[in-house]
Amino acid sequence: MIVALRAEGTSIVISTHIIEFAEMLCDRLIIVKAGSEVASGTIADFRERATGGRSLEDLFLELTA
Repeated sequence: MIVALRAEGTSIVISTHIIEFAEMLCDRLIIVKAGSEVASGTIADFRERATGGRSLEDLFLELTA
C-alpha cells in the first residue's frame, strides 16, 4: 500500500531504524538523535557520505553513536 501511495506522489512520513526499508521507500531522509536532526538529504546524498565501502547502515550508526 505504501509503495502504491508513493507511486501516486503522496507524501509519506515514515519512522524506522531499518535503513534498507527507508532506502527503498524514501526520496529524502532525516536522521534524528536525541530529538535533534543530525543529518538530512536525499538517498544519493547519504550514499555519497558513505565512502570507503561503508553501507548506509554504517553511516546511520556513526551519526547516531
